Amino acid sequence: MPLKIIIIHGLNNNMNSFIPLAHSLKALGYVPEMLCLPGHGSNREETRHIKTATENFDRSMEKLIQGPYAVIAFSQGALYLQLWLEKNKLPLPKAQVLLAPALFIRHLMKLDMLMSKLPSFMFIPSPMPRKLRRYNSLNIWEYRTLFNKAKEFQKINTPMKIPTLILVDPRDELVDAQNMKSVLDNRQSGAQIEFYERKYLQGRRPGKYHILFHPDYFTPDDWDHFIAKISCFFSVE
Repeated sequence: MPLKIIIIHGLNNNMNSFIPLAHSLKALGYVPEMLCLPGHGSNREETRHIKTATENFDRSMEKLIQGPYAVIAFSQGALYLQLWLEKNKLPLPKAQVLLAPALFIRHLMKLDMLMSKLPSFMFIPSPMPRKLRRYNSLNIWEYRTLFNKAKEFQKINTPMKIPTLILVDPRDELVDAQNMKSVLDNRQSGAQIEFYERKYLQGRRPGKYHILFHPDYFTPDDWDHFIAKISCFFSVE
């Protein structure tokens, strides 16, 4: 029976931007299904309150976890997933691949303090490329949700609940890759953490190193290698 792979996007991604990843997985015989994060569908207000956002994510997961499955989660999607795994026992994914997971964010405390002083209704232009983004700007409270979930995850000292592969570009503009690896290794989390370098991205617009899910940010050969690495992990696990 083909393995189902649930794909979870990140903050301010549109669903179409993950279609190339889904197509690449489908070509290898997997059955990809995409989960829309709270606030990225028809109701943007879902993420205004952490409790509401979490409940909506839980409901979305419940609809997709029929039969054996694995998960690929990007950025904020990885945060939602880790907190979901902490409180849900069965059925767990066979394995997970976390792409540039926002578990540890650069300058988190400073950014969190800044956001707490700004009005929640204030908008900030999104750095996400137009092709990949859901909204042109994000509310302060949407960033607060991201930061609050990162702080919640960092309080967890237990190992990962399932086999985990973390891929992150060491130059990632959002994720503190070095700190994440150091903390998770010291925590004996059980996660396999690999730095995925793409030196050929030099000269492209800021934010490029965080985008670890779309073929436009890989060479064709490296994209094939990237997909093969993910597939190999799922096959072994």
